[in-house]
Amino acid sequence: MLAFILIVIISFAWAIVINQIYLSNLNKSLKFISILSCVIISTALLMFPMFIMPIFLSIFHRKNIKFDKEFTPWVVLFLAIVNFDDARFFITYQYKCNIQKDNGIVALDTNYTKHDVEKFRILSSNEKLPNKISRYHKYNILDNKDNLVAKAYEIYIPYGMVFNEIHKAIMGKNGGKSCGFDGEKGDIEIKQILKNKLK
Repeated sequence: MLAFILIVIISFAWAIVINQIYLSNLNKSLKFISILSCVIISTALLMFPMFIMPIFLSIFHRKNIKFDKEFTPWVVLFLAIVNFDDARFFITYQYKCNIQKDNGIVALDTNYTKHDVEKFRILSSNEKLPNKISRYHKYNILDNKDNLVAKAYEIYIPYGMVFNEIHKAIMGKNGGKSCGFDGEKGDIEIKQILKNKLK
């Protein structure tokens, strides 16, 4: 319920900002760029306002609702505070996963051949997810005799406030996003890294 209320309030606030820009004395190009920026930022941080904002905007337009100019900076400040945590999550995720790329593999035993790697099994470590930004042990890599050959690590980043509330409403618990070795493509990447360690 809290997640839904937050989404509605945030969508309403973005709609006010967009409406005020539309009613401002800015030239058409600046208006267009400013409104487009608001839509992109709101959608990048949280997709749901994109679906709810048009409802509020149509109500404002149909009823010719105008807000006091002094009220707008407070709305912008509210959006900045509420979205700060989600913006931090978005930026941190992009940095850690696409620039720093701190995920990796620690080989415990290199007494294998490239041919052996194809027979390796990649199993979940079942390690509990951390509740802060960290590198965590995601997979165990076992040889055909079930000996632990290597450990694969991923980066885990907890969701920002609003997105976490949505996740809690759906899943019943806090959430986050990890990056590293996903699915079949991740398995191929892990095996290739292990082969490269033999060079």
